[in-house]
Amino acid sequence: MKPSYYNLTAPAGDGGAVLFNTRSGCMAQLDREHYEAFQTFEANGKEPADEEFREGLLACGFAVKDRENELEAIRLGLLRSRFATETLSLAIALTQDCNFRCVYCYEKDQLRRQVLDGKAIGLLNDCKVTKAQVTLDGSRASHDSRRPLKGGGGSFDAILRNLKLCKDRYKGGIALRMNVDRNNLSEISEVKALLKEEGLDKTVILYLGHVTDENGTCAEGSCLGGCEFTRKNLEFLLDQEDGGERFRNGVPRPITNCCGPGSTATGTARG
Repeated sequence: MKPSYYNLTAPAGDGGAVLFNTRSGCMAQLDREHYEAFQTFEANGKEPADEEFREGLLACGFAVKDRENELEAIRLGLLRSRFATETLSLAIALTQDCNFRCVYCYEKDQLRRQVLDGKAIGLLNDCKVTKAQVTLDGSRASHDSRRPLKGGGGSFDAILRNLKLCKDRYKGGIALRMNVDRNNLSEISEVKALLKEEGLDKTVILYLGHVTDENGTCAEGSCLGGCEFTRKNLEFLLDQEDGGERFRNGVPRPITNCCGPGSTATGTARG
């Protein structure tokens, strides 16, 4: 066997390490003895003497058989997924008349209209849509300044009102995205407190979105760098009451295909 090309290693306490394989999605924590054996294996190909450890490396994808070509296996998985007929994936663009004018939007005026009121909730239930996403970017002042409506004014109060409707009426789950940069990073705790105060903390799952430099949104250095956002997001995940579960859900997962025209049938408002 040989080491996988897709192994990542992070030192841990007492000389051990945490391993993560980006192809398999497996994560493992090694003590000093096993980490040293793994380092030797990666350096010169000497297989660990511990048979159970060797089997574990193979099972988790940290090691592969000598003749296995991982890149070709990934390509094969991509093709299988792209041309599979078991499922049909549809992306329906209902309209391009977005009623928001978000200051950091990379699409400018070309996004879907954002409405989640009682009528929309009923439609989601009828169509058996099991997940919906809503965006709230901090306090009322921050959110309304970052995500103003097309005709002016804010949407904070309407979003909060509709989240309460979802709690009582929507049969699916709600993911609440908070797009963060240096301007609203300090308000994460405020949003968490608001959800708890309104009785929404058990039904609405808050997660962080990374505002990146699109259309000059970071001209004043407001955007967080990739590593900086990752550290802040990890702190956020571990600070949750269900931090362990949130952390597992936040770990990158391997995918065999990407979202896009190559794998998704897309319909616009005009058909």
